[in-house]
Amino acid sequence: MEPDPQQRLLLKIVLGSAWIDGALQPAELTYLQTLLQRYGESYNRELKELTQQRVSRTETEAWIVEYLNDTGEEGRRKLLAEIANTLFADERISDLERELLDEYHTMMSLIPNQEQEHHFAQNILEPIGRFLKKVIGLNPS
Repeated sequence: MEPDPQQRLLLKIVLGSAWIDGALQPAELTYLQTLLQRYGESYNRELKELTQQRVSRTETEAWIVEYLNDTGEEGRRKLLAEIANTLFADERISDLERELLDEYHTMMSLIPNQEQEHHFAQNILEPIGRFLKKVIGLNPS
């Protein structure tokens, strides 16, 4: 059975988000390994490497944009929950982790539900563009 690309992308985002403070705490790593097992991806070399080498926030943000292009409200909620569970695994949340969760939640809350999808482009693409520019340092506001 071929792995679901969206599922793998979700895992990459969660892994990248866990690196926001520059290190994976042992409890976070344990949770991530459990998550990879739950999704049947514990032997995926690319994902395992992401538990061993720091992932840039810019790369994680690019994965989020890709993920959001092809997911609905349930997928967004699932992504936020998996990120939060990972960041809270060590029973502490740093200021950077809290800021990341707040930004992701705000960004995803701007995406309309299915009844409003015809307005998607004007409602979300501009805020995502501003968000990404801020993340990569093009707009230091």
